[in-house]
Amino acid sequence: GDSQTGQSSIHLFESVLSDIEKFGFKNTQLIRRRFESALDRFPDKSIDILHIDGWHTYQAVKNDWELFQPKVKTKGIILFHDSRAVAGSFGVYRLIDEIKDGFPTFEFPFFFGLYVFENSLRKRFSNDFLSKVSKDLTKWSAHYEQVIHYLSNQPGVHSSRIQNTITVSNEFVNETHYQDLKRHH
Repeated sequence: GDSQTGQSSIHLFESVLSDIEKFGFKNTQLIRRRFESALDRFPDKSIDILHIDGWHTYQAVKNDWELFQPKVKTKGIILFHDSRAVAGSFGVYRLIDEIKDGFPTFEFPFFFGLYVFENSLRKRFSNDFLSKVSKDLTKWSAHYEQVIHYLSNQPGVHSSRIQNTITVSNEFVNETHYQDLKRHH
């Protein structure tokens, strides 16, 4: 957490950990520490998916990017949360404007924005699923907006739980897409 979003609690960490265990994500490693203190745990080109959602100032996000971009595999995925937040000291959008050219990218507009990068210098996504999403972003954004609307109307649901569910929903969509590909080949 940070001054823009509030301090993260142990309850949020435990909630996300519970979801990872509940849905059986075996290749997921959840680490609760500052980005720079976790750096030595990852060799270069070892991370498949990196979600940058720490301190939201321009300098903090730029530091996270510079430290961890080399740790992400070629063709790995980097997500930036709060890419549409422009109030106060939020600076994610500024960094994205500086670095997005040359990378395959797209943005989900929900929840203050989620920017998706492929860590390659290609013009298009190498991942078929992400390529399809980027070509029909309106449909996929509508899907996630429906999930958010439904969940936000449930009693006792906190926005962090909605974010977790969106992540889980994306995993199910990805798995469904994979199963569809297997049936057609």
